[in-house]
Amino acid sequence: MKHKIDWKKVSEGLGISEENTKECFNDGRFMGRYGEFVLAEKTNSNRAESEGASYDIDSSDGLKKEVRSITKQISFASSKEVGYGRKVTEKGFQEKLNSLDTYVGIDFRNMDEIEFIDITKEMVSEMISKGIMRKNKSVSANKFFEFIND
Repeated sequence: MKHKIDWKKVSEGLGISEENTKECFNDGRFMGRYGEFVLAEKTNSNRAESEGASYDIDSSDGLKKEVRSITKQISFASSKEVGYGRKVTEKGFQEKLNSLDTYVGIDFRNMDEIEFIDITKEMVSEMISKGIMRKNKSVSANKFFEFIND
């Protein structure tokens, strides 16, 4: 699924230049949260009831989806285990994987038309078996895009 953004309207609404608006949005944390709202609305689904839920979207087809921004990498680790002073564990990764049905990656290399990429559990397993997933349960963006375009 693709989603076009009218930067002129957004920048007018925010009261800042288009350049600064794009710079503001060009951040994985911001784009991930924004993507949750877009995905929920465009698929007639609901965002999870709480920020602490193990998934982001309760989709209209009954699937629990986790939205992840694709920056220099894409992480499949539990958010609870990512960040300063935290450590990604195999147990945490498996718990995360078992708590949802699929991931959705947000490709925002083209800021005018962001793309939502479905990433199944089978694809995650394949990335592991091909050795492109790191110990911290992330994959570099270059290797990820090579993988999905294979």
